[in-house]
Amino acid sequence: QWAVDQGLIKKKSLIEYFFRHYEKLIYRVSDCIGVMSKNNITVLKDKNQSLKNVKVLMNWIDNKPLDKKLKSTKFFENLNLKDKVILFYGGNIGNAQDMTNIMRLAKNLLDTPKAHLLIVGQGDEYNLIIKLRNRWNLHNVTILPSISQGEFRKVLCSIDIGLFSLSANHKTHNFPGKVLGYMVESIPILGSVNPGNDLMDMVNNSKSGAVHINGEDDLLLNSAKSLIEDAKLRRKLGLNAKALLGKYFSVTAAVDSILKECLPKLEEYP
Repeated sequence: QWAVDQGLIKKKSLIEYFFRHYEKLIYRVSDCIGVMSKNNITVLKDKNQSLKNVKVLMNWIDNKPLDKKLKSTKFFENLNLKDKVILFYGGNIGNAQDMTNIMRLAKNLLDTPKAHLLIVGQGDEYNLIIKLRNRWNLHNVTILPSISQGEFRKVLCSIDIGLFSLSANHKTHNFPGKVLGYMVESIPILGSVNPGNDLMDMVNNSKSGAVHINGEDDLLLNSAKSLIEDAKLRRKLGLNAKALLGKYFSVTAAVDSILKECLPKLEEYP
């Protein structure tokens, strides 16, 4: 569906028909279908009205933070970012994320000297963001290729704000894995989502950060500036993000969900 939404697969094409055929076969043989959020149940059932065994199964992650002694201080010293407030985006840099959205935020933050965006990853829009940085003269943006998972976690220990972005064209709703990584390290979340994505309400209502609809550039900028200027606010929202993780996105929460929702008749299983 993402590929169709982004125009990578043409609607009603032979390729889409092929994948839809196997999609229906998989649903038919499944005892339980897990989706990331309540709104995704509506999306799925709108296209497959006969489905009855659809349950919410949130994404999950080990919620044990990395030892702060291992944080990458040298990494930031080498980049000359030691005294900056770091807004970090890590992971896939692709069409589905609409990286132009992140670069617009950087452009709007040019008048905020203490802010610096660090982007680490790889994807089909990597060259695009390099071009935008040069075209818009974004001296407040550092772009690096992918690093190892171990080094990635060390970097997370030293950042101030966790960024994410989803294309406004998406019809389905995703909870990006990078957001869970931010939560593990008690980092406040700042991001943009497609309309109807219930991640926005979850983050905003729990005061774990600020999430807006992709395209609401002024709101995103105002939220960014509030977090950049107020270290106490960042700390408070980061702790709320950690609490949100424990409640909905921990391994324990996922196990409970599977046992209660997906396997309601556990006595039938050996």
